[in-house]
Amino acid sequence: MKRLGKIFLVLAMGCVAAWAAAPEKVRQVEEGLLTEAHVSWWGYDGEDSTSFIQAALNSPARKVVLDKMDGPWMTLPLSMPSDKELVLEQGVELVAKRGAYKELGECLITLRSVRNVVIRGEGDGATLRMWKADYHTDAYKKGEWRHALSILSSNNVYVDNLTMKESGGDGIYIGVYKKGEPSNNVVVRRVTCDGNNRQGISVITAVNLLIEDCRLINTSGTAPMAGIDFEPNFIEEPMLNCVVRNCIAENNDGGGFVMYAHGNGGDNGRTLEVTLDNCISRNDKGYGFSYFGGRLVGDERKGGITWRNCLVENSQSGVLIADCYLEGPCIRVENLTIRSSHQKKLEESPLKITATRFNKHKTGNVHFSGVRIEDSVERPPLTAIVLPFEFHGFHRIFGDITVVWDGQEKREELPTDWAETHYPSIFEDTPEVVALDRLTIKKGPALAGAPSFPAYQQRGLGRYHILAEAGDNVEFALLFGQLGRYTGDKAKVEVASPSGKTSVVGDVEFQKTTAFRFVAEESGVYQVIVNAGTNWTRMEACSHPAFLATWPQELNFVVGGGECVFHVPSGCQEFALRFVGDLNEGMKLTLFAPDGRIVEEVDDTIAKQFTIKNVAAADTGYWRLRIAKPKNMVIEDHKVTIFGIPPILSLNGQMPLYTE
Repeated sequence: MKRLGKIFLVLAMGCVAAWAAAPEKVRQVEEGLLTEAHVSWWGYDGEDSTSFIQAALNSPARKVVLDKMDGPWMTLPLSMPSDKELVLEQGVELVAKRGAYKELGECLITLRSVRNVVIRGEGDGATLRMWKADYHTDAYKKGEWRHALSILSSNNVYVDNLTMKESGGDGIYIGVYKKGEPSNNVVVRRVTCDGNNRQGISVITAVNLLIEDCRLINTSGTAPMAGIDFEPNFIEEPMLNCVVRNCIAENNDGGGFVMYAHGNGGDNGRTLEVTLDNCISRNDKGYGFSYFGGRLVGDERKGGITWRNCLVENSQSGVLIADCYLEGPCIRVENLTIRSSHQKKLEESPLKITATRFNKHKTGNVHFSGVRIEDSVERPPLTAIVLPFEFHGFHRIFGDITVVWDGQEKREELPTDWAETHYPSIFEDTPEVVALDRLTIKKGPALAGAPSFPAYQQRGLGRYHILAEAGDNVEFALLFGQLGRYTGDKAKVEVASPSGKTSVVGDVEFQKTTAFRFVAEESGVYQVIVNAGTNWTRMEACSHPAFLATWPQELNFVVGGGECVFHVPSGCQEFALRFVGDLNEGMKLTLFAPDGRIVEEVDDTIAKQFTIKNVAAADTGYWRLRIAKPKNMVIEDHKVTIFGIPPILSLNGQMPLYTE
């Protein structure tokens, strides 16, 4: 009779394996008589044990043990509560249920704003496993967020002695659940992240983080595919006292240890404090160690990034420090060895510092100490790469580097003025940008023979300025154009009045010219605002004086070209026009003085600044600018900024007048 009863219980619970629940044990747990519980007391199902595991985690037990069974524990996404220790017995596999996890953000285990949590494996460890290959099939929406373990805005978390395998995102993700609440006091120790899709470990924001004695291996699937990636989503997300110690990144399709510290917006700078100590990058396809710094003018982070006692071995790209800015975090490279790295491009140095087109700062603040490069060829150990964009010079890069090649050892000293001497700014002594909101703008003369509506196509966010008097009927037309193969539908068109009141006047259709009209309720400058996404817009017609402004930021043009007019007022002593293209995307530029003569012309240029000093009285007035397709390059993305004079480019030859 007892045997029949046991079988009936198992069948009634729908269990595949011959395991029955232990209701008496469960009762004692619920009544607080037992503080340690085994998940098997609730039950076990070889196809889906989600309800048993989650019930055990939600119980009053402070310690929950995931028992070693004949097969893995299959589960849907699990949520970890506060004040809980989850212990996985040696050899246990906690496995994502196959065919599930359809939502992009579904993770195997998630910690959301919890505290005092331990997740650890016993003995030789345990495994959290997902099905990365499945998530790349048509049965799933493509995504990079199906993590094995997600730690969000949580405090006092300890993870130990586990393997995170084949997730659809990261082995471990550390970020936020509530904005402004980073995870705090997190320890990840003796964890192997193997074959995950995006990263072994991603750190978005954390305070007091220790990652120790971990292996980050075989990451592949979705970029960046690094061992560990420190990458805040927003500038205001801090990384304070983050330490990675005694960790190995190996055989990753991306870099070993990478940091993207650019953020995506905001101007509330926070401190970055990240130290990598005694870490190894081996056989990684990207850079063994890399740092990509600030991009935005408002990014005023402080602090320091330290790589100490580390090794880069057989990496395909060596070590990179990009866009580290002079007033930002100090990059300290201490006792780091680069061995047999960057072998595919022997013409490049294994250690590089670059300033990219995103950098708006003076680049520098890098200190080398005890750096050692063991190389197979004779080449410069360090290269400072200047992409010919908006480069503001290298500064305060110094220290010592020892090179070992062909049995010879040579120590090189970089003095404190090395960077300034070898890599000065290509845009020195540029006048300030004149703020448009400082000017009172009124209608000016229509210029005879002036060009009308050049193909100045604004990519992404387009802003067009129209000068009107109160009561005027204003008409204009916009073209919503396609760039390459990017698709589109329609884009909302807004008009902002001089006092800041915004109204929607309609939609511009994709790949069509659409006409709009509005009645000016007040006198002044109106802004027409339209976002073309990855495509572009262009003003085709306007009943009133229309112009573009290179303030508060540069104009982002794409393809196109043509002539426009700008004004140099009397009394001006110096002004400049800066043009910055993209890599391999150039321009032909011609600058005409008021009397029609060509002041300067350049072709096939990626970056150019026309600086006019000691402006003569005869040279004040209306100048012309021509942007055209270069002879030997393509013209695509290019940015334009005006310095020292009102930052206005007239679109239809009706040049406005202005006073400060």
